[in-house]
Amino acid sequence: MKWTFVLAVVGIAASAASSLGQSPAPVITESGVSLLIPPNEFAPPNPPIFGSLQRITPAHRLAMLEANRSLYANDPLVKATMDRLERLTGQYIEDAPRIVELTARVVNAVRASNRPASPFEILDGALASKSQARPGETSPRRYQRYMSDYRRLRVDEKKAHGDALAIMQGKRPG
Repeated sequence: MKWTFVLAVVGIAASAASSLGQSPAPVITESGVSLLIPPNEFAPPNPPIFGSLQRITPAHRLAMLEANRSLYANDPLVKATMDRLERLTGQYIEDAPRIVELTARVVNAVRASNRPASPFEILDGALASKSQARPGETSPRRYQRYMSDYRRLRVDEKKAHGDALAIMQGKRPG
């Protein structure tokens, strides 16, 4: 009976991870049994009992990261995230799933360094950014470059959010 439960948990974890588009991380238990644990992500509330978890949209994923808890798909935070992502995809070359992936990585890196991080503040900073392509470039702005600079300032140089945005805008931090 115990092994049936363990195998069921392994199957659910692998199914959950694959439905999120990510590969699960293997974990070896004390008894030497390898379990598959899904990545550190939130699932929507009330997932189905059998089968894979419901697919979540990029906006839903980022809204749950902002709230730091599971949210229903019709939550106002999801709508607010969708609005921000729609505006960002018009300003940057990347699409919404890539913007969400980059933002989630940086938020998790900043939080892992014991500093506060809000996906909404990062998105709003990117929307307010007036920087254009670097001199001599004619290509559109890249969100990946923006997030790389932001991560360096927040994680490596341990700057506060406002100071990081000010430096990225070429202003003096206050």
